[in-house]
Amino acid sequence: MGWLPELVCCCLSIACLVVIVVLLKTYDGRRLADWPLSVSLNTLIAFLAAICQAALTVPLTEGLSQLKWNSFARGEKPLAELQTFEDAKRGPVGSAVLLCKRRGRCG
Repeated sequence: MGWLPELVCCCLSIACLVVIVVLLKTYDGRRLADWPLSVSLNTLIAFLAAICQAALTVPLTEGLSQLKWNSFARGEKPLAELQTFEDAKRGPVGSAVLLCKRRGRCG
């Protein structure tokens, strides 16, 4: 099975992003009365954005997990740094901290 779930989720995320761009480009400057569906354009965009975000979470989480275990397998980091990798999976602040620590820019 390998990387198939991550690849599918990446493709789904890209597809949602493309659909969002096409919808916004198509209906730019048009009146809402021109919208053919019963749900509003804003609702559809929000739904597609949520799918895009959720689908992108899968490969990012798996990639961070792989990075964590590769780092510890090489003996790069002390065991206390395990929490930094776990925090990076949980939100943007933890991700920023991990980026700073891995690049050596933020002490």
